[in-house]
Amino acid sequence: MSQKRKSISVDHLEKLANLKIKTAEKSAISSQLEETIRHFAVLDRMSGLAKEKPTFQVTANTNIVAEDKTRPCLSREKILPAQKKFFTTDND
Repeated sequence: MSQKRKSISVDHLEKLANLKIKTAEKSAISSQLEETIRHFAVLDRMSGLAKEKPTFQVTANTNIVAEDKTRPCLSREKILPAQKKFFTTDND
């Protein structure tokens, strides 16, 4: 069962995405959008996809963020030398 797709106007897309698209860019974006929709139309014609589970992570990356480790930091005296006054108040 095939659904007829409505064409998506760049003006409508611009409004939905809250973008400002220059007139000169609209024709390029329109052709790119149509090409993207054609790729999805190929998937619509494939049989048996309904039984497949959605894939959200195709690279199988796990634990790609480095573990947090505490390290010694610089002392206050080293960072803020005594002879310099960085912060002042009305009482100083």
